[in-house]
Amino acid sequence: MTIRFAATGNDFGNLDEITIAPGAITDVESEDNKNKIPTEFQLYQNYPNPFNPQTMISFALPEAANISINIYDINGRLISELVNGNYQAGVHKIIFDGVNLASGVYFVHAGMLSPGKQKIFTKKIVLLK
Repeated sequence: MTIRFAATGNDFGNLDEITIAPGAITDVESEDNKNKIPTEFQLYQNYPNPFNPQTMISFALPEAANISINIYDINGRLISELVNGNYQAGVHKIIFDGVNLASGVYFVHAGMLSPGKQKIFTKKIVLLK
């Protein structure tokens, strides 16, 4: 979505027009694909981010796969093993609880392995207390 602001003066004190132009919708967001299987492996950015103390981590699988999702600190030390096992095709959500961790930057590392395919994803997450 694009939001365009137009003003007649030097600032937005005289806002005259707001135009909302719809953008492209991906397969994952499409209403037609709401209950269908994702088309690619994906690790989505956690929500909320920054978080305190919990955040949701979502991932998509176009087919059944062995999944490993781990949390690492900024120094590369393993903090938590969230997922290690087989999941069916679809979108999955897990909750990460950082209640016993210090504020800071952490990394979600996801490995997805299915016959003939392997995908690795890393996302930065921020715990802010």
